[in-house]
Amino acid sequence: MALAIRPLRAHDLPHLKDLHRILLPVRYPPQFFLQLLIVPERSCLVAIDAGNLVGFVSATLHIPAPADDQLGTVRATPPRIELLTLGVAAPYQNAGLATLLVKAIHESLRKRLDKIRPDCTSLVTCAHVATTNAPAIAFYERLGLYVIPDIIRGFYRTASGPRDAHLVMGVL
Repeated sequence: MALAIRPLRAHDLPHLKDLHRILLPVRYPPQFFLQLLIVPERSCLVAIDAGNLVGFVSATLHIPAPADDQLGTVRATPPRIELLTLGVAAPYQNAGLATLLVKAIHESLRKRLDKIRPDCTSLVTCAHVATTNAPAIAFYERLGLYVIPDIIRGFYRTASGPRDAHLVMGVL
């Protein structure tokens, strides 16, 4: 496998949409994919093999503004990376590509954060995972993320009906 991981480009959009449709039960609107290209806080990396898009990860970097508490003390909520979508084509699964994609987007967004908030020492990563998706839950646990036991009812809207989700989070 001579894979390359790189940022999403406009000409990748049709292939990215196709791979999302094949791998994920949620149907994302066209504006979701456009936002990955144009919204500064969003990012998408793709894995390319022999010119074919074989994997993707999309995420957003949340940098909350510092807020005053009731005592006048400025408190800053730590920034976080929210993984939005992650998928790897079947022939490339179970070979470490999803891990490479998550680590690559984390590194990319960490560099972006360092330019904005160089004093920031921690960066939380989180994702939502369908409660029925045991392989994905196990994957995130192997990365060092923790499953928050609360269930988010009806988080995912799929063709077969709503699906519940867990939040997974931690520091990579």
